[in-house]
Amino acid sequence: MRLIKVINYVAYLLISITVIFLLGYTLVEAWIIHSLGGILILVILVGVIIAIIDEGILIRENPGELRLDKNALFTFLGVVVGALVTYILSHDFGLGAVIAACLVGILAYLLFPLYEGAIYCGAFVGMSSNNLFFNHLELLLAALVTGVVLVIARNVFKGLGGKLGALALIGTLSTGLGLAREFIFQPLPNGMTIFYIIFFSVFITPLTYYLNISRQHGPVMASAIIGLLGGLLLPIIFPESGEFLAVVVICASFIGMTLQSRCISFWKMATAGLVMGIVIIYATPLLGGAGGKLGSIALIAILAICGYHSLFKRLLHKHATG
Repeated sequence: MRLIKVINYVAYLLISITVIFLLGYTLVEAWIIHSLGGILILVILVGVIIAIIDEGILIRENPGELRLDKNALFTFLGVVVGALVTYILSHDFGLGAVIAACLVGILAYLLFPLYEGAIYCGAFVGMSSNNLFFNHLELLLAALVTGVVLVIARNVFKGLGGKLGALALIGTLSTGLGLAREFIFQPLPNGMTIFYIIFFSVFITPLTYYLNISRQHGPVMASAIIGLLGGLLLPIIFPESGEFLAVVVICASFIGMTLQSRCISFWKMATAGLVMGIVIIYATPLLGGAGGKLGSIALIAILAICGYHSLFKRLLHKHATG
């Protein structure tokens, strides 16, 4: 039992540090641009920290089980296969990261439903740019790291959309830094693009949740279908910004992968989408090309909503009993 708790806390710290690093980096970027953006990101950061503390309490009270058995091996292999196939489809076949990842997610749902989450997590690694990982072997290194972290992270941040992406970012970020690679710089969106980012973020998040929970398609299929439609249609509808908006759509779909036990309100989903839109605007220049960045932003959004929901419940309880 003690060993399980240690492993849980290692995974918990890895995810927490990754999320706070990305959001803290975004906070600095936003504050440099204008103070309002910095204030908004700071408010989001407070909610995320509250939620992370709550998750630590959950781990202490319910450590769960961790078995290094055949299922753990197949989970690990699922990440590796998902990453390599996505990278090949994206770069060798020229499908692009969004369409490639979504196709892999759909195939995982249809062919390997027991390991669809692991394969989809690997797909996020495979979304990495070939400017970050020059070949399949370098991509494989990131997938191996992510596979190990996914296996040990079974009991932490359970049921939250974006968790798989955060695990992928751990693998791609650590491998990219280890290879001394530079991340791609992308300019901040502006003008009507910002409006479309907020619109799609708020609309797609509850839509994915609806497909996931109400229509019972499950988190992977719901996200992959929405992401695929975005990847196919938006570049046609918006020739100048469609590829970027497709990235926004798949990012929003990751929030909608949240399980019903963690969020039962479409309004919370929509609000999480709004938070995600704000974060993705200011995080656009950061860690470009690293697979898992989008999922990490999605996890930030749902954690912020969970954190403030928890805070308000405590304040109401204190007021009622005081």
